[in-house]
Amino acid sequence: MSKPIPEIDRLLTEFDRRNGPAGRLERYAAGRVRHFASRQIMTLTGAAALVALVSPAVGLFAVAVALFGEFIDCLLLRPMPQRLRHDPGLFAQLSRRATLSAAFQATTIAFCVALAWVTAPGESGMFFCLAYLTGASINAGIVLPYHRGAALARLIVYA
Repeated sequence: MSKPIPEIDRLLTEFDRRNGPAGRLERYAAGRVRHFASRQIMTLTGAAALVALVSPAVGLFAVAVALFGEFIDCLLLRPMPQRLRHDPGLFAQLSRRATLSAAFQATTIAFCVALAWVTAPGESGMFFCLAYLTGASINAGIVLPYHRGAALARLIVYA
C-alpha cells in the first residue's frame, strides 16, 4: 500500500536534511565523537611500537600528543550536531571550525610520525611512519563524503 503524500513529503524533507551539507556535518561530528575509542586502537598500537622500537618515554610522549589532538578535536565537534539542529545558519562557521580542528588533530599525528622517523633505529622508523600515515590517510578518506574540508585538511597535513 502506498504512503500518503504528506508522509512522503516528510520523508523527503528528512532525507534532504540528513544528506545536505549541514546534515553531513552533523553526522561527521557525531561519528568522530562516537568512534573516538575505536580510533585509539591505532594510537595505542603506534605507541606500543614506539615503546618497543625506541623507549617507553618516547611511546608515552607520542600517545599523549596524539590523544591531546583527538581530545581537542572531539571537544570542538561534540556540540556541533545540536548547534546545527538549533541554528542551521551556523553551518559555515561550524564547518570552518571542524576543518581547523581536523588540521590540528592531523598535525598532532604528523608530529608523532616525525618523532618516530627521527627516533626509531634504522629502517624500522621509515616502515612505522609509512604504515601509520597510510592508516591515518585511509581514515581521512573515509570521512570525505561527510566533511570534505576536514578530510582534505588531514590529507594535506599527512602529505
